[in-house]
Amino acid sequence: MPATIRDYDALITTLRARIDALQISHATLEDIAGLTQGHVGKCLGPAPVKRIGLDTVFLVVQNRLHRGFFIA
Repeated sequence: MPATIRDYDALITTLRARIDALQISHATLEDIAGLTQGHVGKCLGPAPVKRIGLDTVFLVVQNRLHRGFFIA
């Protein structure tokens, strides 16, 4: 379902919801995205210690080949 993201909190909420809906682990997302182990938890965990850089545009789209999750 499309989401309008107007601020950082909405971005984090949308990413968390999508990860939950797809039932994928942080480790799986890190592997797909090419991130280091533990990075997703640092950004999206209950008490984030890192922030996602917002100097770029995020596009969340469905991609059936990659289990429905892709961020460009």
